[in-house]
Amino acid sequence: MLLDLTVDDQNHTYALLEAGLALGCISTERLPMRGCVTETLGVMRYRCMASHDFRQRWFPQGMNRSSARLAPVLTFDRKDRLQADFLLQHFGLTTDAYPCHYIPASEAYMQAVRLGLGWGMVPEVQMEHLQESGTLVDLAPEQPTDVELFWHRWKVQSPRLELMSATLVQTARQVLL
Repeated sequence: MLLDLTVDDQNHTYALLEAGLALGCISTERLPMRGCVTETLGVMRYRCMASHDFRQRWFPQGMNRSSARLAPVLTFDRKDRLQADFLLQHFGLTTDAYPCHYIPASEAYMQAVRLGLGWGMVPEVQMEHLQESGTLVDLAPEQPTDVELFWHRWKVQSPRLELMSATLVQTARQVLL
């Protein structure tokens, strides 16, 4: 089986399936569209992470509204609302109220957090060993961001795609909350 994966924000992948550009998608949308099936995958928990040096420089007294306005934020791309929603919910800051870097590559994004270019929301499944080793610190340990994810697929699929869907759902449920 050959794959052609498209990486997009989980809030926007549903549109790819709806437009007929995908055979399946992982999305935050709960309801299936006509002709599709939706299966719950679980919750992806994100943490507000930074390097030790970054925290010392930008948040020596902890994360608060004043320091969050000045500290550079790392965002995956312009569709990524995790950091923006966090800042709006907890500090009332809109997207024009703080400096922001855009790094649309998963590994480069993680490297930028590790190197102290800014702080960002990191999935727990990607950062556990980094936190344990002391590479990263959680800036808001009492305020995780949980994103519920769903697998959407067309009802009629080939046996290979059925197997892939079943494997994807089973694996996601083992990894996610």
